Amino acid sequence: MNDTKTHFLSIDLEDWYTSAYLRQYVHKENKVDRINESSEKILFLLDKYNTKATFFVLGHIVEENPELIKKIISKGHEIASHGYSHTPLWELTPASLNEELIKTNHLISNLTQKKVKGFRAPYASLTHSTSWLIDVLEENEFLYDSSIFPIKTPLYGVKDAPVDSYIISSKNILKHDDTAKIIEVPFTIYVKGMIKIPCTGGIYGRFLPFSVLNFMLKQIAKDRLLNFYFHPWEIDEELPKIRVPLYNQIVSYYNVKSYLYKIERLLKNFTFTSFEKKLKLD
Repeated sequence: MNDTKTHFLSIDLEDWYTSAYLRQYVHKENKVDRINESSEKILFLLDKYNTKATFFVLGHIVEENPELIKKIISKGHEIASHGYSHTPLWELTPASLNEELIKTNHLISNLTQKKVKGFRAPYASLTHSTSWLIDVLEENEFLYDSSIFPIKTPLYGVKDAPVDSYIISSKNILKHDDTAKIIEVPFTIYVKGMIKIPCTGGIYGRFLPFSVLNFMLKQIAKDRLLNFYFHPWEIDEELPKIRVPLYNQIVSYYNVKSYLYKIERLLKNFTFTSFEKKLKLD
């Protein structure tokens, strides 16, 4: 039986060459834009299942591809911010992030004619050391964030962070704070006793066999909402192949050719919508 709740669905609208595992190996000679081709496949699939999603977009993507953003808007999807340059928070300062947010929000608002409500940090880079993000978001009148990865990984994550939505404060990103303003929607992980397994989408959605992924998501959905996401390049069968170390190659290219089909099966089993609709902010 299919789940009857409505869950969060988002797409981080960035091109393949911004990936953490590829970007240092990308040069002018091998940098090929694929954002339009891959996004078209996503929009077709969302139309097919009458599903709305939030697109966390990079400012430079908005700047370079305004017609794509207009098309996403015309189909009723939400446009939220992913920053301008896809620089992780640990390489920014509050001041430089503020500049990125102002620039990106201006670009988005010019097309949507609405204030930008949500943000997602590149590389899920909200941690204890970058908790100043929340203050910057409040200053820029954001309403929600989706940057907490509630399990520690080699690249990102916050151990012991809440696994369900809460009001987040820069003073303590592990605790709900009624006096704060920003709604935090963490990435989804499967928790069973002491076992914690990422299954939020992205690389984890590609690596897990569909039967395992579907089982985990169904178990999670019994108790809380899912926050599933992916990138356009992850479903691009013509994703450019460049020479990188073996680990980077596996993380970047594994199951790219079959991921769109896997996502389609999830759209059959679960009901998803955008953040602004689910949080009743539209």
